Order: sequence, then C-alpha cells, then structure tokens
Amino acid sequence: TETATGKKGDRIVKVTVGSNEMYVNSKRIELDTAPIVMSARTLVPVRAVAEGLGCTVEWDERTSTVLIEPKE
Repeated sequence: TETATGKKGDRIVKVTVGSNEMYVNSKRIELDTAPIVMSARTLVPVRAVAEGLGCTVEWDERTSTVLIEPKE
C-alpha cells in the first residue's frame, strides 16, 4: 500500500506515498506535500509527522538544523 506508519504512545500516524492526507489515529489531516519514494527510501514531511506524534518542531536557521522534541 506504500503506507508508512509511526507510533508514539497512544498516537499512530499513517502517511501514504503520493497522498496529501495523513491520519493521526483516525483523524484525517491535509498535508502541504505528499510523501515520495526516492532512491529506495520513503521521504515524509517531517514537521507534519513529528507534530502528529505529539512533538514540537523548530528550525535553527543558524545551523540549518531541524529540532524535534517531545512535548512535555
């Protein structure tokens, strides 16, 4: 089905290659961009998936780094 699934605690996130929809448990969320397969790897929108798993996401401009941390 080309679906990637992530789980953290009671949250389950599912994304499907080529689809602009993500499901957190059974709630549908529209994505800005769809997951793709490139060089035999599935690339997903990291902010959407991390936030769907209950994390906060920040961008550090100075170091060009994505910071992902669990919400407290």
